[in-house]
Amino acid sequence: MSARLLVIKPWLKHATRKWSLEWNGVPISAPIADPDFLGRIQRHEVLFGAGDALDVEISYRQVFSPSLGIFENDNSSYIISRVIAAVPRD
Repeated sequence: MSARLLVIKPWLKHATRKWSLEWNGVPISAPIADPDFLGRIQRHEVLFGAGDALDVEISYRQVFSPSLGIFENDNSSYIISRVIAAVPRD
């Protein structure tokens, strides 16, 4: 699934540490598993800061909540598999 995420707190090393992001006003944490994007950051080919956004491909699990009768996102399962573009804030 593609999404635009607001960067709150990045983690700029090649690691499985989770970035703090915001998706449609909801805070989430997710690691970025895109070595090409992280390499571009280290080579200073991509510049961005807090408040900028990332267009990404994100995956996550959903679990059914019988009490609510709906599927809910599993907050511990977010993974950004690919960063499509960095989007500077207006």
